[in-house]
Amino acid sequence: NQMKLNTVSILSYMASLANIKTQKSNLRVKIKSLLRELPNDYIEQQSLDLAANLKRLPFLSDDGTSDKVCVYLSMEKEAQTNHIVNFLFETGKAVFIPKIVGRDSSDMRMYKISCASQIKSFPLSKWGIPEPALNDVLKATSEHVTECFDLVIVPGCSFDKNCNRLGHGKGYYDSFLKRAEHFALSNGKLAPKTVVHFI
Repeated sequence: NQMKLNTVSILSYMASLANIKTQKSNLRVKIKSLLRELPNDYIEQQSLDLAANLKRLPFLSDDGTSDKVCVYLSMEKEAQTNHIVNFLFETGKAVFIPKIVGRDSSDMRMYKISCASQIKSFPLSKWGIPEPALNDVLKATSEHVTECFDLVIVPGCSFDKNCNRLGHGKGYYDSFLKRAEHFALSNGKLAPKTVVHFI
């Protein structure tokens, strides 16, 4: 009887997970449809406001505790991060951008770039995002590819008022943030701060 009860509980849990996955997938479709209707000038203004809010964060602008910063490069109809990238270089931060190196959720690396203009030389991914060449990332030294960061600016499909995040469904950032936190705590450091964006 106990075994049957455990089996029922497991099956119920698995069904619950499947239902959540379906709900999240449906929500992504709905939100992406809404985002496609947003005017570009509205997205640009929201992106400027996002950059302005970021500049006011004390741990980024004043106390110098966020020197290594990861920032996503934006897709169309997403909060644009070019203003943020420019600000980070103007304030002397070490800037890292994501590169997908494989199909697994753990296959995202953060690659250090030297200046904002370097981004223009990168080829576009299938999502239309500038990314450094795969070989450059795979051959990079620990100085240019690391999991030791102070701040991560995280993209997403949607966020609620409590900053709970609905990603794009690939799991890249979920995996990356777990690795970054584990790396920091294993080396006696604080886990990186995260900043989520929303429009």
